[in-house]
Amino acid sequence: MFSALDWPYKIELVRITEGYTDQSTGDFIPPQESVVEIKGHISDVTVKDLQRAPEGLYELGDRRLYVDKSYGVAEGDVIKITEADGSVSEWKVVRRERSYGLLERYTASREAFLLRRRQ
Repeated sequence: MFSALDWPYKIELVRITEGYTDQSTGDFIPPQESVVEIKGHISDVTVKDLQRAPEGLYELGDRRLYVDKSYGVAEGDVIKITEADGSVSEWKVVRRERSYGLLERYTASREAFLLRRRQ
C-alpha cells in the first residue's frame, strides 16, 4: 500500500548475536551476523525536530526509518543503506519512536525508528 514511498535502493537489516561460552564444552562461540533485505522509507531528522525536541534527543545527521512491524527491527540493530550514489552507509537503531496502529486498519503496520550513523 505504501510501497511508492519506500526507499528506492537496498536497505539491509543486520542482526548481531553476541558471542558466548558454551556451558557444556567450554568453547567460545563467536558472534554471529544475519543479514535480511527489507523495504521501508528513510528520511532525515529535520531542523524543526532538532529545535522542538529536548536537548540531546536528536543529532544533526540522524535519520528515521519507517518499516513494517513484521521485520522485527529492534534497538541496537544495524541498518545498511545503499545511497543514491551507490555507496553504503551503516546506521545503528537508537530507539523505536512510534508505531502507526491506525494504519493497521488498512493492512499496514509501520513503525518509526531513530537511526544514528554507526561510528
